[in-house]
Amino acid sequence: MQIPEEVKIKQLFEQHNEAGELLVEYNDEVLRIDLIEDDMRLWVETLSRYKSPYNLLLACENDNCELKDTQLTWVVGSAIRPFLSTSLEEAKILLISLGVKPSIASIAEKHCPGLGTKVPWAFYRQRDGRVTASPIIDTK
Repeated sequence: MQIPEEVKIKQLFEQHNEAGELLVEYNDEVLRIDLIEDDMRLWVETLSRYKSPYNLLLACENDNCELKDTQLTWVVGSAIRPFLSTSLEEAKILLISLGVKPSIASIAEKHCPGLGTKVPWAFYRQRDGRVTASPIIDTK
């Protein structure tokens, strides 16, 4: 029996640290999952500005080119690019094309419930280069 995405998201909130983040490590690689309510609220507001039903928001270096021709970067000063993924595999391939290591994309595949399908997610880099994912859900 498969666990519903809503339950998996709830489990993420049960695992986060005092800083509101969950660090998922595998083979010396780390994916940071941002569960800070204020950050998540900002992503919800950002997603609501787009008319099409996107399920990914990506902080990119450039918005004047094809999505495949840019890289994931930090949020401040970035171009937030929306994308509608139709599958988990498509979302994973997109992340890799944006410069995310395949090992980090695999961590996201396993630890970001509903990625590429039912749950919208935002991806960006921290200033130190660490990839961060945040579910775009209203926590109220």
